[in-house]
Amino acid sequence: GDLIFLYEEEPGSQVEVDEATINFDDSKYFARLGRQYVPFGVFVSNFISDPLVLELGETQATALLGGTRIGPAELSLFAFNGDADKAGDEDQVDDFGASLMVTAGEMLEFGASYMSDLAESGAELTLDAVTVDERIYTERSAGWSAYFIATFEPVVVSAEVLAAADKLDDLGVDLDEPLAWNAEVALAVDESVTLALRIEGSDEISDAPEIQYGACLAKGIGDNLFLAFEYLHGEFDEAINAPLDTRD
Repeated sequence: GDLIFLYEEEPGSQVEVDEATINFDDSKYFARLGRQYVPFGVFVSNFISDPLVLELGETQATALLGGTRIGPAELSLFAFNGDADKAGDEDQVDDFGASLMVTAGEMLEFGASYMSDLAESGAELTLDAVTVDERIYTERSAGWSAYFIATFEPVVVSAEVLAAADKLDDLGVDLDEPLAWNAEVALAVDESVTLALRIEGSDEISDAPEIQYGACLAKGIGDNLFLAFEYLHGEFDEAINAPLDTRD
């Protein structure tokens, strides 16, 4: 099993249980039961700051996950009872998803994932600003993602896109089709130094840049410590993020 605690240096933050699972794994089949991050999106990054695809798609839940490995492919299925519900629905296990990952030799990995309700992600898209504890909506929208990682030593190229499959009508016409994407190139300068470049963007996501780009330089210090410096420049769509224009 796994038991992982999380503390974030923010006002009012406390130590909390991030993951607590019972695991089963052999050469072909695997399963996890408990509080975990379900495999919706992969969020590969060489930066300190999380990519926009993670901010839109990362989903934590008490879930049952099972999967199998068949040759170069790994298939996962999961189900859980989330916090967001369609108006009139019963409180029951009605959220589910799937993830497929394929490794093609040592140079290429690619895959895709699906989740039945994008409102369950940590972005809390349907959170009612007036009634903070309520995440009720009238129209459900699934989410999907796809990614690849290509390795050409000493360079690694990665890209990912994550989006709503249908319109989230509760969010209004300017925010009802959220989408985020991220692309990075990382160069291993030597055994301890990595230089990474990122370009990413979003569409119809509040408080997220429409386009953002930058660089990150990281150096390993010993076996378990890294020192990293990054710079990101973001440009916002003022139609949905006024008065934001740019951010560094």
